[in-house]
Amino acid sequence: MSANQGQYSEELGLQSIKKSIENEAKLRHDIILSEGKKEAEKIIKEAKSEAEKTKNKLFSDAKNQANQHKQQRISKIKLESQMNFLKFREEVIDNILVDLQTDLQKFTKTKEYPKVLERFLLESALAIGGGDLEILMKKEDQTHLSDALLSKISKEVNTEIGVVTKFSFGKPLTNTIGGLKTFRKDGKILVDDTFEARINRKIDVIRNTVVEKLLS
Repeated sequence: MSANQGQYSEELGLQSIKKSIENEAKLRHDIILSEGKKEAEKIIKEAKSEAEKTKNKLFSDAKNQANQHKQQRISKIKLESQMNFLKFREEVIDNILVDLQTDLQKFTKTKEYPKVLERFLLESALAIGGGDLEILMKKEDQTHLSDALLSKISKEVNTEIGVVTKFSFGKPLTNTIGGLKTFRKDGKILVDDTFEARINRKIDVIRNTVVEKLLS
């Protein structure tokens, strides 16, 4: 082999090695580029998924917050309506009670009032069971229960339950529209038949009647 042939053969070998290296480098570059694209696509896909999840969560949170705010508003409106209704109901009841007290005050000046006092006293005496009883009432009302009338009521109680009954007046009442209180002198039993006490015993009936009228 000549020197020229040897040099040519060596050049071909170098070119072959160079080409092989270039091919390998290109292959590695293509592989890296392909893997990089896959990784990038994966990152983009994951980012889109996370973004979608975040968007959905934000939307869900906003929707829940809006619903919560809506329910709070509804609850507040219902509470305010209920409070206004209760306030109005009590105002109506107060006005009714004022009118009732005014009417009762006028009633104490009528000729029917003494008959009501007589009925109250008889019912109270029977409820107590007769005996030695004391009557509390306004000073000016005591004139409506004469000795003759008290004797008559005593006989009715005795006839009804067989117990001797006597009446006497105690300290006059000053803080009542009318009516009376009857109690046994031993202090064990008291029947309050003042107009105020009778109204208080009927207050629930009055309240329920007002509610029914307001809701009808």
